[in-house]
Amino acid sequence: MSSGRLTLTRSATGPHGEQPVLYAGPALDEARAVVVAVHGRGDEAEGILAIRDVLGAPDVTFVAPHAAGNTWNPYPFLAPTTDNEPWLSSGLDALLAVVETLEASGLQRRRIILLG
Repeated sequence: MSSGRLTLTRSATGPHGEQPVLYAGPALDEARAVVVAVHGRGDEAEGILAIRDVLGAPDVTFVAPHAAGNTWNPYPFLAPTTDNEPWLSSGLDALLAVVETLEASGLQRRRIILLG
């Protein structure tokens, strides 16, 4: 198993643009699948990566982007969407940047799972 920081092919825009993306598991070209795990409010990338051990998936790589300030949006999800901008759009762009990076590495989209 390896772990570290994933180098993105591009940075996301907005508040989450320069945040780290961590990974744990086999090399991407050896993984059966890759789970993009999105942490919750107040957590961090390291925290959500612990789910890999709980699930017992040794042939799956987990990738976890980190949200700026440990939150993807400053207000609860029931708040008006405009109140959570530009954080919400930046978070979605961060996830897209991760998926694009995985695809650029040769991973087929059908082997990418979003979790969060």
